[in-house]
Amino acid sequence: LLDQVLKLRFFPEYHEYAASHISHPDSVLDVGCGNGEFLYQMQKSGWKAYGFDPSPIAAKNAATLLGGSAIIKSGRITSALFGRKFPLVTMWHVLEHAPNPHEFIDTIGHLGQPGGKLILEVPNSESLVMSMFKSHYNWLMAPEHIYYYSRPSLKYLLESARFKILSVNFPPRAILNFSLSLKKVFPSQFLFLLSLPFSILIAGLAVIQGKTEVIRIVAVRE
Repeated sequence: LLDQVLKLRFFPEYHEYAASHISHPDSVLDVGCGNGEFLYQMQKSGWKAYGFDPSPIAAKNAATLLGGSAIIKSGRITSALFGRKFPLVTMWHVLEHAPNPHEFIDTIGHLGQPGGKLILEVPNSESLVMSMFKSHYNWLMAPEHIYYYSRPSLKYLLESARFKILSVNFPPRAILNFSLSLKKVFPSQFLFLLSLPFSILIAGLAVIQGKTEVIRIVAVRE
């Protein structure tokens, strides 16, 4: 039953969402590309794939997955790293790992074309589940997660780097975080399974309140 619930489509996949913001396939830069799964789906849809990851192992895996037509780099990101600018830059759960977010976002801004789109998603510090569990919250991942962001703090950060926010969304990602957080307080498998329907219910309530597990923003550099 749990397996079937997790297969339900409550939202578009990352590549579907990203592609919907540009009128036709073009070039996309995925910052923090990991092993390249997102770029692989974009490439299959006709996009020219560029990726960056600080991990040389992840970058190598992405390059292997994507083949020779993709350009993948690792190390330290700079505004001149690719020698070009992009109509679309994406960052899926990357910003929370950046130790110097102002400098990082400014660099990202210089990688985009004038009028190009930035799409990013981060954990939501105003999540309903986080407010319930606090230090037992499942997505507290220090020291990997350095900063947690709310809608106002993201707005401040992006606007300070001359981005204009086009949309803010609260998609129902990580819908089992209630049950997983509860398991940290009461490590019972039976209670965990019993709580699963409540996880789905709370995830739906969080969508209505704008307090889901993630914040997703679409912005453009002014």
